[in-house]
Amino acid sequence: MPTRDPRYPLDPAKRTACSGEDERAGSSQRCFGAAQPQMERCDPLDWDCNGKNDDPEGLNLADKGKPCSIAVGNCTAGTVAGCVLSGSVDNAALVRRVLAGAGITFNEHWVCKDAAGNPAALPVPELCNGQDDDCNAQTPDEEKDPDNDKFLACSGCTASQVSGRFALAAGLSGCGDCNATQPSVFPGAEEKCNNVDDNCASGLTDDGASQCGGSTPNCCSQIPDCVNLQTDKNQCGSCGRQCDALVADRCVGGNCVCGATGGACGPGLNCDGGQCKCLEAARCGGCCAGTSCVSVPTVAQCGLNGAACQGCTAAGVTDACPDDG
Repeated sequence: MPTRDPRYPLDPAKRTACSGEDERAGSSQRCFGAAQPQMERCDPLDWDCNGKNDDPEGLNLADKGKPCSIAVGNCTAGTVAGCVLSGSVDNAALVRRVLAGAGITFNEHWVCKDAAGNPAALPVPELCNGQDDDCNAQTPDEEKDPDNDKFLACSGCTASQVSGRFALAAGLSGCGDCNATQPSVFPGAEEKCNNVDDNCASGLTDDGASQCGGSTPNCCSQIPDCVNLQTDKNQCGSCGRQCDALVADRCVGGNCVCGATGGACGPGLNCDGGQCKCLEAARCGGCCAGTSCVSVPTVAQCGLNGAACQGCTAAGVTDACPDDG
């Protein structure tokens, strides 16, 4: 008969203790009057009457040897090796749900070990690594690499986030792919001038950064091509701005100019050979007086008001207007 601590009262029902039972354990009362102690179960009750309600080493545990994990995805098969009521496995709800699909009723207080005696790998929430971390035999779409550029669409795959068992799957280089259907688009790709975020870094603000430089530093993606907006008369000052050949023949400093005049030719004048000239058969709608274009109303008054029309040629108008008007 086990000794009794005088600080603890006898069982009020005067039941007999089980063989080897510690009467000081409050949870031992279920053993009073029983024929013999039972195998320990992984619950708050002391089934084996040893004064403890768990069995970390599994010495007398009824669940010992039961399956507690599966060899699916990133998990390893395991069996119950003990019970620790003061602890609980991580992600218990997820583990319970996944293992229930495999026909396993899981206890979060089990000590689960693999065949080598190491902690079994249990399901965890999916990480960005291309592996089946929750062990449901499926890989999320964002963890696939359909364009085979070695980058996943998900984010969070730095060495501090995925390593060891959770490292990137073999053959992968990283994550953050902003277009999983285009193999030329991935973090670190060459940023071409094409109105596409090739390197998945800065949107389109760096469009053509890898391709454009030197004498053609600017990207005009609508062409698409690298140009110099300061000197290209077809893309002068901004993409798509083409200098009018009638009034300018070059682009200087992002402005359309005619020769060395410093600007484009004014109304009625044409850029001819790098100079702004009045050409009667061209932009001038009136007549030319040297390098100036005289408007039609002024020509119509020639000979009536003494207008200076030297060099004018128009029907009914002489080359020089008379002085008397």
